[in-house]
Amino acid sequence: MKSYEEAMNLHLLRYYHEVLGFNFLPKDLLSEPLAKSPAHEVVFWRDSLSQDKADITHIECDLLFISSIASLEQESIFQEPYWTLFKKMKNAMGLAQIEMKVLEYVGHSENELFHDLLKMKVSVVLLMKENPERGDFKVSKEFKFLETYSPQTVSSRTELKKNSWDDLQKVMKLFKN
Repeated sequence: MKSYEEAMNLHLLRYYHEVLGFNFLPKDLLSEPLAKSPAHEVVFWRDSLSQDKADITHIECDLLFISSIASLEQESIFQEPYWTLFKKMKNAMGLAQIEMKVLEYVGHSENELFHDLLKMKVSVVLLMKENPERGDFKVSKEFKFLETYSPQTVSSRTELKKNSWDDLQKVMKLFKN
């Protein structure tokens, strides 16, 4: 498998050949498959660090926490100290009476994330990510959806704790009513 830089060079050479019409490369060089950069890995879900892929087709719960990271090079919610911080946040919500699950989405495409969510049976989704679009719940016929800061972000930018807590309180109010 080629390195990311080699793949990008090959991509650039293909562009010269296919788009600009420069025919200075051997055809067999142009037909080599592009290597994927770590930031463009296949999208997948996981429910722990030890498991690469989670089966999302059987997910059923009242509240689904999703940590969204772009690649495996980013820190996972399942790593310490983020996992401990997440558990504290979840426990502070006082929602032990409802079914909750935690998944990590590894990938760039929010379209794919939402497409995959339609395969699950959930009532509320809390998407935790580095740069959320905070606000009120977004409502679809399948579930309610809210974005907030991930534990990874909150731990490095403590000034965001209050914003994150405000979002968690919105979820709490939803289930306590």
